[in-house]
Amino acid sequence: MIGELSLIDLKRLHAEFEADITSVTSWCEEIYQDTFSHFFTEGRQLFARLSNKEHPITDEELTWILIQLPIQLFGVAEALNKFKISFEVVKLSNKRRESLLIELSLETSASKKQQDASEKSLEDKLLATAYSTVIDRVYSENSFCRELIMGAKKIWDSRRHTDNSNPIGEVDPLPDYIQTPKPGGN
Repeated sequence: MIGELSLIDLKRLHAEFEADITSVTSWCEEIYQDTFSHFFTEGRQLFARLSNKEHPITDEELTWILIQLPIQLFGVAEALNKFKISFEVVKLSNKRRESLLIELSLETSASKKQQDASEKSLEDKLLATAYSTVIDRVYSENSFCRELIMGAKKIWDSRRHTDNSNPIGEVDPLPDYIQTPKPGGN
């Protein structure tokens, strides 16, 4: 009964915050889509092709993964660095604002001033958390792409090894061996 009561309370609490959660997740998704998703879209599509058992991935698609995707990851790094600058500005601005709020607080003790300023800057901290979440997502997508590249390389190497083991096309006939007479008359 106690576990059931807790679950009901969690659902009620979640419902109270659902609008805020939706707002933050929508903002994070919008920022990700506008800034980073185009770098990863084709890689995700080719992963689906890599997983397709009916129509194996082509050598051209593997080539794209092995050559173009690593180049795109440099573009991701550049966009991510710009985004991180914004994140750092938000964090520094939050600290500056919190310091100002401490100075302006009407509370009497230092700890109460700190608490008051902290409470008044919660939304600022939420923005920093949202930035951090987008950055974490980009890191996850980068890891996914690196794994995709390694998987494509294994398939590529396996196909090349098979091609070398079982060449397609004409096989050179064995050379004619000229039998030389053995010493001693045979």
